[in-house]
Amino acid sequence: MKMAAQNNRQFYLHHLYFLAIILTHVLSSNVFIESSSTMYPFSCSDQVQNCDSYLYHISEGLSIEQIASFYSVKSSNVEPITHGLKQDFLVSVPCTCKDVNGTQGYFYDTFYSVQSGDIFANVTWVLYSGQAWEVPGVERLFIAGDMISVHLVCGCLEVEAKEIVTYTVQENDTLTGIAELLSAELTGIENLNERFTRNPNLIDVGWVLFVPRERNGIQAPKQGQQLTLQILLAVSKCSSCMEKIIFK
Repeated sequence: MKMAAQNNRQFYLHHLYFLAIILTHVLSSNVFIESSSTMYPFSCSDQVQNCDSYLYHISEGLSIEQIASFYSVKSSNVEPITHGLKQDFLVSVPCTCKDVNGTQGYFYDTFYSVQSGDIFANVTWVLYSGQAWEVPGVERLFIAGDMISVHLVCGCLEVEAKEIVTYTVQENDTLTGIAELLSAELTGIENLNERFTRNPNLIDVGWVLFVPRERNGIQAPKQGQQLTLQILLAVSKCSSCMEKIIFK
């Protein structure tokens, strides 16, 4: 009896903590942006049906264990990443090409136990950084006590040297900063997100981008390449000097 009482107390404490996070998020943001205007599913490739992918989790004060629980993964799948002055997280997940209510793309499914007062907008933004795909009639599924599937957008590439990170744009972000943060080429981000990056100087908070992260990080030019470039520059300068001498 005593053990049951302790379990109930832990459950209610956890529930109150979760509601506090949601309330804080709601008070700090008066507008929720619909998923259809902030994200698009990553199109499936005939060559790759599944892969390992990453979801970028914007920190809302949850521990690694809590994040792992909400994403239905092991704690070892959650790794910290420094973003400016704060710490966010990368969550490693298996990504699969599938059809979600008529929408085909790459998704990762996790499971969530609905709490009293939950709505889709709060859950996706607080727990899943706005990366949950909204299916028609999803609010009708939010019945307290029920376990529901949450479809998170992810992506796979045919190039083995790269992996997709699903990233949600935060305040003060730039495409260049995102590329540096996730060891990606700027042009790679632009190519995978053409609907959003037609104007690279304009990105909006809440947009969900697919970032092609280099598995081994951005490689610096080799010494031989640097030397060749220096020689070419030197030759070019010498040619200019010769032209001046001849025309004098």
